[in-house]
Amino acid sequence: MKNFHLYFVIVYFLCQSGMGLSQSNYEIIYGSAQWHEIVSDVEECEPNRLLITGFKCIPNSNRYSGFLLKINETGELTDEYLFSHPDSSFFPIHMIEISDSIYVFGQKYVLLNDEKKFIWSFILDTALNIIKSTSYSLPASILDFGIQSVKFYDGNFILLMNVTTQEEPQFSDIGFFITNKNLDSISSMIDFREGNQLAFDFLKSFPTNYYKIFGRGNYPEAYPFYSELIKFDSNFNFISVDSIPWKLTDQFSAVQFKDTCYLLTGKKPVTNPAKFNVGLINLSNTDELIWKEQFGKTGDTNNYPGVSNNLSFIHANYIYLGGTSNFIALQYPWQQVDSWIMLNQFDSNLNLTFQNFYGGDAFYHLRGIQATNDGGCVMYATRFDENT
Repeated sequence: MKNFHLYFVIVYFLCQSGMGLSQSNYEIIYGSAQWHEIVSDVEECEPNRLLITGFKCIPNSNRYSGFLLKINETGELTDEYLFSHPDSSFFPIHMIEISDSIYVFGQKYVLLNDEKKFIWSFILDTALNIIKSTSYSLPASILDFGIQSVKFYDGNFILLMNVTTQEEPQFSDIGFFITNKNLDSISSMIDFREGNQLAFDFLKSFPTNYYKIFGRGNYPEAYPFYSELIKFDSNFNFISVDSIPWKLTDQFSAVQFKDTCYLLTGKKPVTNPAKFNVGLINLSNTDELIWKEQFGKTGDTNNYPGVSNNLSFIHANYIYLGGTSNFIALQYPWQQVDSWIMLNQFDSNLNLTFQNFYGGDAFYHLRGIQATNDGGCVMYATRFDENT
């Protein structure tokens, strides 16, 4: 059997138009012949300096280590911290920086305890020193869970999860876990509705005080999965469920755009049912469709949205949307056909400023994208080359 290796690639693009900046772009490939490396999240910690978190493992091993890297303005690795423990595996999922404190949230498996799973969170300073770490155990009835999104609202961190229970391990339910800035647990809730639900991302609705969850679900004697917009009140009690406009699926990123509307990304089927593009829609705060468009490489190439944060902006005229072009689901993650990272930039009116494709010499799979203060963006992806 072949030893396959995934490397992660960080590509930094500086958008010089109108910003008065002159720094060049760069690309980083971080990896080795002994490990898989996958990046989970990126933050800009200082101007043109990056924090990168993710996980690495030896192929065919159940032991994973998390990492946190610091990259300077020229793309050089200046600091590295490994979350490595002999009795457990750690998967960092999301990272948020607030007032020079770095918060990292992830999932920990204790290998000596039937791989029991915990939420594990850290606070670090900008020198990557750990200030505090906390491990949370969910109710015993929960068999497994996966953190999908973490957002900071009203002084608290809210973790959106998909969970399975011992009573119904074949089904997935939506769960929430809330903690404060000191990493003290506040509450948790699981939506035990009938059927099978998967959550991808969420937003807090303004000015009304409830949460919108974007995902998919199916129900007894109903097939296939339906794209869903699910509403919960401020205490995470179920309110209602509705369909996603424009039949958008795999809605991996939801971002508040203006005070009155938000943007939602996903996979958009086109005329040929085997062909799909990356879709972007603008919705009012009352979930009415304002604008829609789809993007991808021409021809029969399938285009898939980045699986983490695929939509990001800081400045209104520099909005970035990313995806993978020539994605073949049946071959993932060892796709033998080359692919491209797709980058779309929009202005404040959602006019497409440019569309570029990068790669084409291996299988690149976009994990996420992060806008930076200079008007540019960072794209992070995995890279697999069958030849090497």
